[in-house]
Amino acid sequence: MLIHEFDKVTVLPQNSGGGKVDLPGAVVLDEALCSINNNKLSRMLTIMYAFISPVFYREILINHKKLSSFHNLSKLVYYSGTAIRIYRKLRKLLNNAGTNNVVLYTYWFSAATIGIGLLKKLMPSVRIVSRAHSCDIYEEYFSKGYMPCREQSAAYLDLLLPDSSAGVDYLIDRYPKLAGICEVGLLGVADPGYSSKSSTDGVFRIATCSFLIPRKRVNLILEALIQVQKINSEIKIEWTHIGDGPMQEELLKKALEITSTNIKINFKGYLAPDKLMNYYKNEPVDMFANVSEYEGTPVSLMEAASCGIPVMATNIGGNAELIDYGKAGILLAANPAITEIAAEIINAARHKDDLETKRINIKRVWIEKYNSEINFVSFAQRIRALPGNLPAERVP
Repeated sequence: MLIHEFDKVTVLPQNSGGGKVDLPGAVVLDEALCSINNNKLSRMLTIMYAFISPVFYREILINHKKLSSFHNLSKLVYYSGTAIRIYRKLRKLLNNAGTNNVVLYTYWFSAATIGIGLLKKLMPSVRIVSRAHSCDIYEEYFSKGYMPCREQSAAYLDLLLPDSSAGVDYLIDRYPKLAGICEVGLLGVADPGYSSKSSTDGVFRIATCSFLIPRKRVNLILEALIQVQKINSEIKIEWTHIGDGPMQEELLKKALEITSTNIKINFKGYLAPDKLMNYYKNEPVDMFANVSEYEGTPVSLMEAASCGIPVMATNIGGNAELIDYGKAGILLAANPAITEIAAEIINAARHKDDLETKRINIKRVWIEKYNSEINFVSFAQRIRALPGNLPAERVP
């Protein structure tokens, strides 16, 4: 969508792993940033740059209390060193290409954001935009509760776009100076062209899709099914998890505690995006579940919504907004007890007619809020219309 609003789009990844994809003619791939922190020598160079970076010393003045721990100080060293190296690389690029009608955009509110922000001093007409999601918003989910250079990054931004109202409220509450530039920037997924079907054979089918790591808490679904087995052994349930990860062997062993023939568990492993959407198209799914410890607005939930699959999710990040505060799904507590999850599964399995209403509602929510074709056009138009200069008092 950006290519419809800009004459040229340059993509600058910070990592070069994986295969390359075909890009439209107006999109250029520049791997200039991929050499930053890609080996031991480069990481040593980043440390050296940190100690000559004004970002590093300014942050010590702003947040000296939080920097009393070695953990936080080392995080700042990495962050500020990376920022100054990105700044130097982009300064060279823009000196060669010019700065007329340039927008610099980061997908994460990270070290790259302040790196490009530093260009504002030399090139005031450059516009700085960043999205924000989960790990770059919610500070309490990180050890020591510290994310470097928030205030400094905010000073350079023209626009900050968290992916939920919850994210906007969180950031403005902690950094009031963001109030004028922080607004919701919804993401989205494409129209799959179908709606998933519900089960008609008396089995209640649950799907989950995530990397198997602790913060996704997929183990809670398994624990809840063990609880369901004890409470009501007559309900027929089939749970399918899509995705793999380091917790897989642990979960497979735990699944052996399911002895009821009425509860079936499938671990399908990783599925490519097209195969995942084919699964939702061809297999009945009665409910999608996400019980993560923290999220922004998960793509997995938006994919389920686009297919009309009701969602059960923890009340974190943008989850409540996506399921319309319970009208299009089931809203769990942020840290639900196993008994709460088990009770909601039993209730949903017993009252599938209620889920049919939620199935209609979740599709409506996707149409109104999470259709990528609409949201990405709006995003491109929004950043294209940004004024070119920050007020002088905002530039550090």
